Amino acid sequence: MSFPRGAAAGLLGSSAIFALGNGLSRAVAYALPPLLAGWIAPEEMGLVALLTTAAVILRTVLGLGLTTSAGAVYYEVPVERRGEVIATTALLLGTATVAGVLLCLVAPAVPGLPLAQAGALMPALAFAGAGLQLLAQPYALALQFQGRPLAHLAVTAAAAAAGVALALVLVVGLGRGAWGWLEAGALGALVGVVLAARAAGTPLLAASAPVARKLMRLGWPFIPGAAFMAALQGAGPFILARVDGLAAAGVYNAGYGLGMTMSLATTGFSSAWFPYFQSFAARQHEAPHAFGRVLMIAIGAFGCAAILFYALAPLARLLLVDPRYGGAVHVVGDVALSQALLAIWSILVPALYFSRKIWIASAVQGLGAGVAVIVTYVLVLHAGAANAGLGAVAGACVMIAVQWVVNGQADSPAGSFVRFEHAWAGCAVGICLVLARTMADSVGSLASAGTGGALAGCAAVAVWAAGRRASLWA
Repeated sequence: MSFPRGAAAGLLGSSAIFALGNGLSRAVAYALPPLLAGWIAPEEMGLVALLTTAAVILRTVLGLGLTTSAGAVYYEVPVERRGEVIATTALLLGTATVAGVLLCLVAPAVPGLPLAQAGALMPALAFAGAGLQLLAQPYALALQFQGRPLAHLAVTAAAAAAGVALALVLVVGLGRGAWGWLEAGALGALVGVVLAARAAGTPLLAASAPVARKLMRLGWPFIPGAAFMAALQGAGPFILARVDGLAAAGVYNAGYGLGMTMSLATTGFSSAWFPYFQSFAARQHEAPHAFGRVLMIAIGAFGCAAILFYALAPLARLLLVDPRYGGAVHVVGDVALSQALLAIWSILVPALYFSRKIWIASAVQGLGAGVAVIVTYVLVLHAGAANAGLGAVAGACVMIAVQWVVNGQADSPAGSFVRFEHAWAGCAVGICLVLARTMADSVGSLASAGTGGALAGCAAVAVWAAGRRASLWA
């Protein structure tokens, strides 16, 4: 039976709208640091970075993996009870948000970090914003499950606009600095919760104790991996603040926001990749060729994108009007590359899902996070803040290497699709990345952009040739 063209077009259109909605909130979060750099001191920027990163890690733990398990439970229950899943998830996440705020009020300090000036209220405010962002997710999921892409886009767009407007008023207009930034984040997140809840139309009183137990049972295994990834990506500002002070962490955060725009592409890819590879669960013998082609495309696409991030990073000085943030451009490419590598790692994990050994993926993520922390600390001490982003790159590289070894022991055909040509293509792209990173610091902005374009073209040709040699384009 063929899939109707109209249905396919509708599916693609709806998926694009959902992706745009999800990307808006991320884009705003990544755009704010460089956007507000002209109105907030690096020390305050660093303080916001530390508090926000700590809040995200704490939110990951207290969130119990509920937004992940909600999707599975939603389709397991009868249609008339699906509202219970959304309501129960929201109630549990609301409880987690309150608990996190109280915990921050009771124990706001992080040993070894210069957070004394934050007091107790500022960490609590940071977690309130992070927790409310998580609280909006079950309602946003409900809109996706209900097949209402336009409502989803309207809600996310309104919440994103409210966050930007509040930040401009409180930070730029009223000059409230770090306080204004965190206040804008919390108020914008609250707007998002209210709008999403009203659009989803799920009454909170529909919560169910049996559904809560099932959500928590299915969700907890995802906590370690998510926490490790938050630590891998957030190690930079914590280590910089401890070694060089809050100002260094603030400069890093401005560049980090620019580099993290790469995750808009990698997250969109991951959203499509997971349901795609799951479709091979019943026909794993077909996986090697299909997965090998996806891996080669990802090496080319994300590798070339990372090259361009390195090459165009010097132009970011035009956005960072405050000269104190000039060093932020040095971490943009490294952050983008780490996101590209994490996306490539995700292509290697299907064999673990098929063999129901997901815990191994969490162990690999934990190893990568540990390597990232150690390497970042060593680099900051001996190579300076400009190289702090390479710690996450090292952690992601270790994850890929270890996962490749693990896949070699898997009893599924889905674990044996990496070929010599993939390694050859990766080495070719890696050489271009090293050249782009080196030239970005030694030539002018326009020369760096032009050279980066040429290097990206060379990398694309190398990947195409490797794919053709491996007969992946047939």
